Amino acid sequence: MLLFFSMHKTSFSRAFRIQDGTFATKVTFCCDTCPLSHAGVWLPSTATYKGGKVPLEITHEDFLTLEQVHALKTHCRERAAAPEADGRKNPVRNWAILHVALDTGLRASEICNLRVRDVILDRENASLIVQDGKGHKKRGVKMGKALREHLAEFLAWKEQVGESMTGHASLFVSSRNGGPLTRSAVYRIFKLNAEAISLPARFSIHSCRHTYASLLYRASEYNIRLVQKQLGHRSIQTTQIYADVLSEDAAIAVNRLPQ
Repeated sequence: MLLFFSMHKTSFSRAFRIQDGTFATKVTFCCDTCPLSHAGVWLPSTATYKGGKVPLEITHEDFLTLEQVHALKTHCRERAAAPEADGRKNPVRNWAILHVALDTGLRASEICNLRVRDVILDRENASLIVQDGKGHKKRGVKMGKALREHLAEFLAWKEQVGESMTGHASLFVSSRNGGPLTRSAVYRIFKLNAEAISLPARFSIHSCRHTYASLLYRASEYNIRLVQKQLGHRSIQTTQIYADVLSEDAAIAVNRLPQ
């Protein structure tokens, strides 16, 4: 039996791989991209938990605040404006990656798999097309004006610096080999930029997805179906977790307690 430590939510989370190749765990996790170790072992979302699927469990500590989102975006934007600071193209690419993560809630694997053809910049239907999402499902994820304009600039920059612009070319490429980025590279990109502005260590690239869901839920006036579609959740019950955490009734109720 092998013991691995989860690096996603807490260093004390533990999971066990048993002989038949399945996993059993006593802790919750949020997705099948939550790392169990630096060695790249992943806990599948079909892991057993008291005889059933491990439930998604989220609290307010999983969301970046508006101030933290603004600080992260400002830092990345400023770094991208002066990419020559480290002599490489990375800051321009990294800002586009984190902007996509924060403004569309795509999973790390979905960001890595984006192709040039998947960026739809039509003014009325600006979207990113996830060709192979979780469960091998295809979906379109709407994006706002700010991200649409940013990605239009990013595509122009890619062409200017000589990166491939064919439809099947990777949107975000490695500066080392010119191939698609890996999930671990996307995790590092987030961590490096998060550490630069002193974000708490508990946050990961997947925190951008949680944060996007929480902000979209409020911005849509609590339209849970819209959030489900944007996130690509198969079941509305998974999306409902965000509604439960962000319940306005709870906030009102606790302030009505007698003092």
